[in-house]
Amino acid sequence: MCRRWRPKDLYSPRRWRRNSRRARTVERDLPTVWRALTDPDLLEQWLLRPTGFTASVGTRFRFTTPASSIDEISCEVLAARRCVQLTYSWMYSRAPARWIVDWTIRPQGSGTNSRAMVGYVGDPERRS
Repeated sequence: MCRRWRPKDLYSPRRWRRNSRRARTVERDLPTVWRALTDPDLLEQWLLRPTGFTASVGTRFRFTTPASSIDEISCEVLAARRCVQLTYSWMYSRAPARWIVDWTIRPQGSGTNSRAMVGYVGDPERRS
């Protein structure tokens, strides 16, 4: 009997450090991995619940933490190419630093290679 694959099998950005890269090959096809990155119900299982999310450039949405409605992460989709790439900004309300989360996926063997990069952009209130 096969173990049921769950989206949490992908890496979670909540554990990454500044300017991190993670890559992993999962034994699922591209559409399945894409759904794990873009379906709100699946995102909630392994990351956080998104509100107002669609994988369309310019979409502003937020992730909320289960414990509090004021702890939220404001995001905006910056790039979305179906079954290839999903990039969004990430700004936590209690620490107003802006991050960019970039997912790229591609076929590898009988599975999918998922690569995620998280980059620190800086404090949106600070001017350089």
